Amino acid sequence: MVERTVTERSAGRDCAWCGTWIVHTGKGRPRRTCSKACRNRVSELKTASARLDRDLAAGRIPTQPRREVVERTVTEIREAVPTRAGEWETLLEELARQLLDVDAKRGLAHRPYDHARIYHAL
Repeated sequence: MVERTVTERSAGRDCAWCGTWIVHTGKGRPRRTCSKACRNRVSELKTASARLDRDLAAGRIPTQPRREVVERTVTEIREAVPTRAGEWETLLEELARQLLDVDAKRGLAHRPYDHARIYHAL
């Protein structure tokens, strides 16, 4: 009968922060980081991750992106100024029709306070 014994020991590992190879000397627990600076970064990452998880669970941080799109359209309508007698006649007939139209709820007939301004402008 052959008795066989297998022992394993860590030869080294990558730094948990920067990835640098760390040789294990065989004494004590194997190091996880190559320096104190890397150890601090790993600790900061761990606490930030835990804080993020707590904030997400509490609903303090939205899980969906927030977007707001504002679209503004400016339209300018410039009416042509009549240059011929026939065009003025048509325009003034339309004004007279609006002044006499009692059925239009928001027409000029229901706004007598504007009549004086119109007559003055004419």
